[in-house]
Amino acid sequence: MQARLLRGYSILIVEDEYFLADDLAQRFEGTGAIVLGPVGTVRDSIEHISRSDAISVAVLDIRLGRELVFPVADALADRLVPFVFYSAYDELSLPERFRDIRRVSKVAGLDEIVRAILAERAIAEATAMLGPDEADLAGGTALLPPLRLMARLLTGDQARADDLVALALERAISAPASLARHPSRLRWLAGLVEQAWVESLRQRLH
Repeated sequence: MQARLLRGYSILIVEDEYFLADDLAQRFEGTGAIVLGPVGTVRDSIEHISRSDAISVAVLDIRLGRELVFPVADALADRLVPFVFYSAYDELSLPERFRDIRRVSKVAGLDEIVRAILAERAIAEATAMLGPDEADLAGGTALLPPLRLMARLLTGDQARADDLVALALERAISAPASLARHPSRLRWLAGLVEQAWVESLRQRLH
């Protein structure tokens, strides 16, 4: 149901298996998104990124043949382009710098993939409002505008977004110890917003 929120997004697909890449491209095109690629190698992916000025988000297969996709992830991170990992290899560990990036299984449904994309894009937009250093350390009212922006990107509606932020802040106050597991206060609170959003989607389905 949240797939409509991808309308107009430019999504780069980095996937070396033709049928999987084609299936993913068709699913995204069905949401109204603009598909870039698919691209199947690290070199071609980096060249594509260097030529493009309009990538909203990227979906990266972790293993491309004998290569790992992490140089592509670094190139996207340098350009502040959000991305999610898309892989069948759960046993592959991520480098420390990517430990908070969402990993989606290749058997996941469209809703799960879209949810991961929207969440990473929303966090990127929220981080851009503060700057990466401030996103790690900021507290108090400084985080409210980016959290409201993130929630609006997820819901498409500011009133619902504000309800999610309020619920997330209530949970943050009641469980402050969980902050210790997150180096970024913004990502910690953003995770609580996302959790509240997923719960609201499930409630609307029942």
